[in-house]
Amino acid sequence: MYYYIDNFNRQQGPVPAEQLTSRGVTGESMVMKAGMSQWMKAKDVPELSMYFSNINYGQGQFGGQGQFGGQGGFGGQGGYGGQTPFNGQFGAGQFNNPGGMKPDNNMLWAILSTVLCCIPLGAVAIYYASQVDSRWARGDAQGSEEAAQKAKTFAIVSAVCGLLGGFFLAVAQ
Repeated sequence: MYYYIDNFNRQQGPVPAEQLTSRGVTGESMVMKAGMSQWMKAKDVPELSMYFSNINYGQGQFGGQGQFGGQGGFGGQGGYGGQTPFNGQFGAGQFNNPGGMKPDNNMLWAILSTVLCCIPLGAVAIYYASQVDSRWARGDAQGSEEAAQKAKTFAIVSAVCGLLGGFFLAVAQ
């Protein structure tokens, strides 16, 4: 069972070796298990090499130096949150996260518009709101932004439909 450092600089695990890649671990991700004296890149752990042997993790491959567009990965110069306990030792370009700020997922508005206004349109808003964070974590900044915008649009349309429906019901009585 392995522990790993995720895209947000948090320790995750334990997970079996065969599940690491499905959780976003790359060959450049830092991993550790019982019996290891220090964190190592996943591609450098002999028993994990079969999962990461055919992948090139060159500097800047995922759109910039460092974890979130800064230099030096985990909190090196300009990295996420400035200096961290890792102090930029993990290299550059290892994670999929795009630079900039993650868009608001609009989940609160999607839920409120579903409960208070129009269930079908609100449910679509919830679907798109739920896609924002996962797309961002995969490094798809454009897809994340599009999902956030669609969630907002469907929440507004749901609210307008609910208000119009209420208005027409009140006028009809």
